[in-house]
Amino acid sequence: MRDSALVPSATWDALLIDIDGVLHVGASPIDGALEALDLIRRRGLPFRLVTNTTSRSRRLVVERLQGMGFDVGDRDVLTPASLAVDVCRERGYDRVALHVAPALGEDLAELGGPGDDAGEVQAVVVGDLGREFTWERLNEIFTALHGGAELIALQRNRVW
Repeated sequence: MRDSALVPSATWDALLIDIDGVLHVGASPIDGALEALDLIRRRGLPFRLVTNTTSRSRRLVVERLQGMGFDVGDRDVLTPASLAVDVCRERGYDRVALHVAPALGEDLAELGGPGDDAGEVQAVVVGDLGREFTWERLNEIFTALHGGAELIALQRNRVW
């Protein structure tokens, strides 16, 4: 990327950069992605890397990017789980039922767990559970929502 190709604009204040398919495909960085991110940092442009994955923790996303050569840390990466924690904090939810993949446990640990009494939770966080979307689990989710809990979906997917 030419240095002059990245000129600050009066119409934007920061960059949101998708990870999968923009910075890398599979286990390989896209040609020029490492250099582009380095240029963004050198220019002092605020940015966040974003992903819609609900199967990996932020730590695992960061480690994967670092393994490809990207100079990134936790603060640089936004995941659905990290944003769900922010939403729950902002709304004062301290009783949250989690219905997510086990890999997200470390990101959501402060919110609660699947053992919470569904009738008393303030919010239900739902992510891709694959085969764990059982009748019992769906009933727990429905009971909590019917009882007034807010639904916080980690992503919109075509089919669950």
